[in-house]
Amino acid sequence: RRRPLAIPASWTLLTSVLAEVEAGRALARRAAGPSLRAAAERRLAAGELVGVTAEIRAEAVRVVPTSVRSREALHVATALVAGLPEFASVDVRPQVAAEEAGLHLATP
Repeated sequence: RRRPLAIPASWTLLTSVLAEVEAGRALARRAAGPSLRAAAERRLAAGELVGVTAEIRAEAVRVVPTSVRSREALHVATALVAGLPEFASVDVRPQVAAEEAGLHLATP
């Protein structure tokens, strides 16, 4: 079981709109209470959610290694297209892909 990614409040969050669904489903799987759900919603609302554009989809197709799942590739591609220097994830596959693409791994 993975530990959740604790994003410091001082960080500006920029992520794919997929994060809304991923966070909501993860909280539902864990039967999270209303206060935790509200905190997650506030954190996402305070950040920038980026739509899955044609440019991001095309970049996601090029993400390596090919063992990276599609949703993970979309997150890495979002960071690349947005021009971010760093990438954060608790999953190893997108971490490897981000490093392969030249992104530094951010550690909260």
